[in-house]
Amino acid sequence: MKKKELYVIATLLPGMLMLCLYAFVGIYPFGEKSIIISDLSNQYIDCMLYYREMLLGHKDWLYSWNLGGGNGLSLFLGFYLSSIFNIVLIFFKPENIQNAISLIILLKICAIGFAAAYFFHAIYQKADIVIVLFSTSYAMMTYVIVYQCHLFWLDGLVFLPILLKFLLDIARKGKSLIFILVLSLACISNFYTSFMICLSIPIFLLHFQVDLT
Repeated sequence: MKKKELYVIATLLPGMLMLCLYAFVGIYPFGEKSIIISDLSNQYIDCMLYYREMLLGHKDWLYSWNLGGGNGLSLFLGFYLSSIFNIVLIFFKPENIQNAISLIILLKICAIGFAAAYFFHAIYQKADIVIVLFSTSYAMMTYVIVYQCHLFWLDGLVFLPILLKFLLDIARKGKSLIFILVLSLACISNFYTSFMICLSIPIFLLHFQVDLT
C-alpha cells in the first residue's frame, strides 16, 4: 500500500463506518432519530447559529446582548466555536443546521482517522492494513461514538496524534516550530480539550522515554 493510499483509506473509512452506523440505528438522514440531543440540542445549536451570523458579518465579534443578558464573546468562542471545521456553517441556511452539524461531525471523524494514520506511519514507518486498522479503531473509539453530540470535544482527538508526531520530530531533529504552531491552534480550537492534551504530552514522553534535552 502506498502512503497516499494509506491516508485516503484511513480518512474515508471512519466516516463511511459512521454513516453505516447511522443507517443501522436509523439516525438522520437515514431515519427519524437525531444526534442533536443533550447539550447539542439545548445550547450548542443556538451557539452555532449565532456563530454563523458572526461569520457572515451579521453579528458582533466582541460583545453580545443575547449572551446571558449581555456578555463578552471570548470564552464563548474559545470553548464552543473556534474550531476550523465550523466554517462549514456558512454554506448552510439556518433551517438546514442539522445537515451542517452532521457534516461537521463526519469531517471531524475523518480527520481523526487521518491524524492517527499520520502518527502511526511516523512511528512504525509502515503503510499497510495494520495502520489502517489502528487508525480506524482510534477514530471509532467509544469516546467518539458517545460524545459526538458534544462535537466541540472531538477536535482534541485530531490534534493529539499530530502533536505527538511533531514531538518526536523535536527529539529526533530538533524542529520545534511546527509543534508550537499546532499546539497553539489546538488551544485556540478548544481550550478545554487542549488542557488535557498538554497533560498527555509528558505521559507520552515517559512512555517512549524520549529525552528532549
